[in-house]
Amino acid sequence: NQMLDLARIEAGGAAELKLAAVALPPLVEQTLACLEGLGQSHRVRTDLAPDLPPLAADAQKMQQALTNIVSNSIKYSAPGTPITLQARLERRDGRLMVAVRVRDQGLGMTPQQQAQVFDAFYRVDRDSSVPGSGLGMTILKEIVDLHGGQITLESQLGVGTEVTLYLPPAITDEGPG
Repeated sequence: NQMLDLARIEAGGAAELKLAAVALPPLVEQTLACLEGLGQSHRVRTDLAPDLPPLAADAQKMQQALTNIVSNSIKYSAPGTPITLQARLERRDGRLMVAVRVRDQGLGMTPQQQAQVFDAFYRVDRDSSVPGSGLGMTILKEIVDLHGGQITLESQLGVGTEVTLYLPPAITDEGPG
C-alpha cells in the first residue's frame, strides 16, 4: 500500500535506511521481473554501463524507486512503444553519481503538470483509466532524497518523459570507500 509506504518513509527518514553497497544490474533485473505482467505489451530496453560502481543504497527502497518510475512509463505509454532504462557514471554538481535514466514515448506532460508531479495524490490524468494513487512519484522523490540523490524530469506533451535519478555510488572519487 503506497500510503503506508509514504508514511513509513516520512516517519522513519534516514534512520530507516539499511545502506549497503548494492549492485545496480541485479536490482534492475529484479525490478523488471516484478513488472513483467504489467509490461507485457512493452519491451524495456536496458543499457547499463559495464563499469558501474555499486550504489550506496537500501536495496528494498531502491527497488521500489525503480519500480515506480518504470511502472509509470509502462502505464502512460501506448503498447509497443519503447522504454529505455539507462545507467551511467556522471558528474553532477561536482560529485560523481550513478545516473539512472528511464525514457519513454508516452503521453508526456505539460510544464504545469511537471511542476506538480511530485506532489502527494497528484495524478497527471485524473479521468484516465490508468490505475494509481498519485503517490508513486512522491515516494520516488522521498527515496531519492533520503539517499542523498537528486531527481530530474524532462517531459513534452505527446512526445514522452525522461526521469533521471542521480544516486551516490558506494565509492568516493578517490576510490573505494
